[in-house]
Amino acid sequence: MPGLFALPMTAMLLAASTPPVEANLNLIAISPQQASIELCFKGSGQAVRFEMIVQASGKAGNNRSRQAGEVKASEDGACPVRNKLGFAPQTMVSAHLKWWVDGVEQPEVHKQLGDSLQENKDTRA
Repeated sequence: MPGLFALPMTAMLLAASTPPVEANLNLIAISPQQASIELCFKGSGQAVRFEMIVQASGKAGNNRSRQAGEVKASEDGACPVRNKLGFAPQTMVSAHLKWWVDGVEQPEVHKQLGDSLQENKDTRA
């Protein structure tokens, strides 16, 4: 039954021939009470959909925000998110990115600034 395997093989070949998209999620401490967050996608015109959650947790309480959208990846980098965050001292800030290229889910990206804001941890699922 060659028909059963034709579609999955075609999808794999298309995915293998598509140039990759690079997601850059930067969460950088500017001061003990401020950070900048930037999300950019480099590629060659692929359709990118994203959902990003930013959380801040500390003695002053918890805050959570969500940004989502669609963008076309570009060689120069399409940057749909560029923000500055303000928060109380001794706060942990994290960003969690889920994203899709042309409808195909990509590995999740996590960034975190610790209580001292000296540490920037980068993990990819």
